Amino acid sequence: MLHALRGVGVSKAFPPQAYCLHEDGSTDNLASGAQLVFWVCFVSSLLLLAVGLWQIARDPKTLARQFRTGRSLTR
Repeated sequence: MLHALRGVGVSKAFPPQAYCLHEDGSTDNLASGAQLVFWVCFVSSLLLLAVGLWQIARDPKTLARQFRTGRSLTR
């Protein structure tokens, strides 16, 4: 199915896209949903990183407390 779209006015400068070819000849672009998921995950990871760095910048001793060797988690 996807090989039918190979020569349909697609420039070689653009990366290949994922399409769904229906029996009536219409197509659906499948990449838009994947791009949305990527950007949501990317932005949320940046926000979590920023929150963590903000907490460390406010109180650097919290990071040092995590790596002390004399403390045990079971206490």
